[in-house]
Amino acid sequence: NQVPDSCDIASGFSADCNSNSVPDSCDLANGAPDCNGNQVPDSCDIASGTSQDCNANQVPDSCDLADGTSKDCNGNSIPDSCDIASGLSSDPEGDGIPNSCEPDPGVTMSGPGNAAPGQCSAIGDEVTFDVSVLNPPIVTVAGQFNVVYDRAVLEYVGISGGDAPITDILVSSHDASNGSIFWISTIPNGGSGTLADLRVASLRFRVIADDCDGGVHASLDEGFAPVLIANDGGVTADLPLTQPASFVIDTTGPVLSGVPADLSVPADAGSGCFAARELTPPTVIDNCGDADLVITRSDGQPLGAPWACGTTTVTWSATDGCGRTAQAMTMVTVEPYHLLDLRLAYAGSGYASSMGRCIDIDLGDVEAAVAMTFAAGVGMETIQVPVGSYGCATADDDLHSLVSTGSVVIEGTRYVLALAGTSALVNGDVTDDNLINVADWGVIVTRIGSMQPADVDCSTAGFHVDFNGDGAVTQADGDFIVSSLLRTGASGCGALTGGTADEGAMTVDQLAAIAGPDAILADLNGDGMVDLDDVSLWAAARERRGEE
Repeated sequence: NQVPDSCDIASGFSADCNSNSVPDSCDLANGAPDCNGNQVPDSCDIASGTSQDCNANQVPDSCDLADGTSKDCNGNSIPDSCDIASGLSSDPEGDGIPNSCEPDPGVTMSGPGNAAPGQCSAIGDEVTFDVSVLNPPIVTVAGQFNVVYDRAVLEYVGISGGDAPITDILVSSHDASNGSIFWISTIPNGGSGTLADLRVASLRFRVIADDCDGGVHASLDEGFAPVLIANDGGVTADLPLTQPASFVIDTTGPVLSGVPADLSVPADAGSGCFAARELTPPTVIDNCGDADLVITRSDGQPLGAPWACGTTTVTWSATDGCGRTAQAMTMVTVEPYHLLDLRLAYAGSGYASSMGRCIDIDLGDVEAAVAMTFAAGVGMETIQVPVGSYGCATADDDLHSLVSTGSVVIEGTRYVLALAGTSALVNGDVTDDNLINVADWGVIVTRIGSMQPADVDCSTAGFHVDFNGDGAVTQADGDFIVSSLLRTGASGCGALTGGTADEGAMTVDQLAAIAGPDAILADLNGDGMVDLDDVSLWAAARERRGEE
């Protein structure tokens, strides 16, 4: 401040509490302690009496207490050590704690419930109960004690001495018939008594039965109060008792019964890439009945929410009162496709009990060639289709039928395409031009009497005119064409079958290019043409022979 320190001090502008010719503010700036932050060096606080320093450690007592260096158990703002040193408080035990802060004199018994509250024991465990004397009113050299225990739950193992100086068990007696133990704890020969808190004995038991309700299981006998014995003339003292805390004995943790098996399902029709499935939660079995089921889905959704495509893990867990946990998991996998049920029928009758066919399914953006088995003209199959929305589809047996169309509907979790009745597959289109005309009739007439396999698959090529699947090409197969002659198939979704096709008349040579060298067999009237006149002659001959 451009003023000599001596002038600052002489004028009273700066204080110099310790008369070291340095202003106090400079002393503090240079590191002089000021633990209470009052801008006065601690040494001056103490010297002036503004702060007490009962233990002469050059630190105000208030700072000793604030930083935990000293204790003040009775809250009188005086360190306990000073309370005791000044005689303000007594410390007969010599443990540095004012007697007023010590617990009331007594005998306590502590066990597993005190050592680990909330934890449980199990059958076979060895548990220990400690018997202690707190704040004894006399210099104690010995004591006699009685403990009772629950024989249905505990089995007595043994007793051991306590902490110095009372380390010896002079005598002990165990009565297994009524579950009682008596003993005398004492100092060894030549030892001295004590006023300190101390453990006088430890009792060990083995757990032999569960007790879900929790109990004390072992306790100081209320009928025979402990007696302390002093070393100056045999003075004795009876003290109040504090019993151990209860604890639960539960050997078996919870069990989850009926955990749902892992599930793998396709996405539900009409629901995008999701599937709605219910999982029945497992049952929690717990011998103490205190375990509740906790359900967690890896996607964070509630259990009843739809499952997204991919794999979701459901974790089932149950924790009992002892902290034992049972856990299981169920994996729910939703595949990125839908199921489409095909329920198809061929028009007409007389079909074999079993025949294999290849059906082309067109859903717009999705096409599939499906090998199916038909029984008496009816076939059912289930295929996978990509996730999407479907409302219409066409079906076509390229080797045999016209194109049929129908609505795709949702039944339960699946799409369904059902073609029967007026939408059934119509046999007769062997040239796969979605028309039934003279060309188709010419192909079959040239093959009547030949044998063909009843079954075809999606790799079969060439003409296959065994419509009814009996393994032979007969007049009956030709009837399928005659009965549907000049029909057209659907041109796609929204178009109906049943239109009229062109007759398709052609020369024998033209038919030969399609059906092969036996095309002349189809020119029944010998005019060099294959046309409706020939078909009519064939049909009339069939009727005359009674083969209709």
